[in-house]
Amino acid sequence: MTGVRWVDGLLVVLLVLAAALGRPQHPHFWWDYIPALGALIGLAGAWLLVWLAKSVLAPRLERRQDYYDG
Repeated sequence: MTGVRWVDGLLVVLLVLAAALGRPQHPHFWWDYIPALGALIGLAGAWLLVWLAKSVLAPRLERRQDYYDG
């Protein structure tokens, strides 16, 4: 399992570097000058979705321990 996490971490680092190096030549907005900002915003959005799913939605979807008992 640790090998999979290592590969995932390397993939994230490579994607952030690709986003930083592949920024537009003539940025239109001030935030386009910040390297890898889109990748960081995407990472924060994904983290927020996971947090919402685990802390807000999961308790509402779980059944009681004896739900299927007659």
